[in-house]
Amino acid sequence: MPIKAFSRGDFAAARLPGGRFSVWRWRCSARRAASRQAVRSGYLCCNLREYKEWISDINYRFEGTRLLRAGSPVQVQASYAKYATVRIGGRELSLGNDYSRDLSQAAFLQRYVVPTDPNLKLGGYDEFTQDAIANSRVMPGMTEEQVLMALGYPVASYTASLRNRHWKYWLDRSGEFGVHWDDERRVRRLSGDWSALSRVVYAPPRDVVKAMQQALNDAGMEAGEVDGLLGSKTYAAIRRYQEREKLNRSGFVDLATLDRLGVTKATSSTVVGGPPAGTSADTAVSVSVGAAPPAAQSALPTEGPDRLSAAVGGEAPPAPDKAGETVPPPKGKLPY
Repeated sequence: MPIKAFSRGDFAAARLPGGRFSVWRWRCSARRAASRQAVRSGYLCCNLREYKEWISDINYRFEGTRLLRAGSPVQVQASYAKYATVRIGGRELSLGNDYSRDLSQAAFLQRYVVPTDPNLKLGGYDEFTQDAIANSRVMPGMTEEQVLMALGYPVASYTASLRNRHWKYWLDRSGEFGVHWDDERRVRRLSGDWSALSRVVYAPPRDVVKAMQQALNDAGMEAGEVDGLLGSKTYAAIRRYQEREKLNRSGFVDLATLDRLGVTKATSSTVVGGPPAGTSADTAVSVSVGAAPPAAQSALPTEGPDRLSAAVGGEAPPAPDKAGETVPPPKGKLPY
């Protein structure tokens, strides 16, 4: 007996002996699959870290994690309620929505898999900003786009809106720090203990720091010995200079301060080295373009009136009543 088939729009059916058999679901599923394939092929939005084939949105840094750079080509193979399987660099990994479950899975994937290669914009930034992003570090004056490339997204469970003036990040289960924005959505200051900030604040190559120290001394700011080390004297001199010149008083190296001092990479030879000292977790994951000098990050006191939070123009964050109080509680079982 001949089979009669017909279709209309997205629907198709075939009339068989004894009844009617609808196959419209196949047509619709195929169309959705094709659309999903196109939308979810792209590039990593930002620097992310993989641990044992798992990429968490919290983006912790510790020994054993491996850096996946912003702009890495990525193919989403399947999406589930709390994670997606992706292929990056020929390897199948899982991208976990561990702390952003207030977002739909579609919105979550749209954050991390973008259609345009971020490296196209990265190439248009100045050399210092490129260097900071390559080392997963930030400095005052950076834009939202630049911070996202360097650090990834703040998890939605603790930064509900990207329009917030304060983004919360964690380096590990106790290493919390904050990025604070000005009215133009540029980094105004960074907050947190130095144990965390020393791993994310940008430090230029050593020869650039030497040129900056010399310029600060010439300006009467008393930066101390011109040794290329960002110690407490240099940070204090940076803050005094920023205050005198009516710049953003962050106390950190930034483009506006370097420009006012007349310091550029052209004024000194760029040092190519390993990741900044004192960050053993990062040593395993980053390839540095211009790393901070050895011991540069440990020179600032971590206690007393000279602790970093007092030096960067913001009050010290309140100390937790007990260990771990400021650590976000896990949502679901993490692989680490």
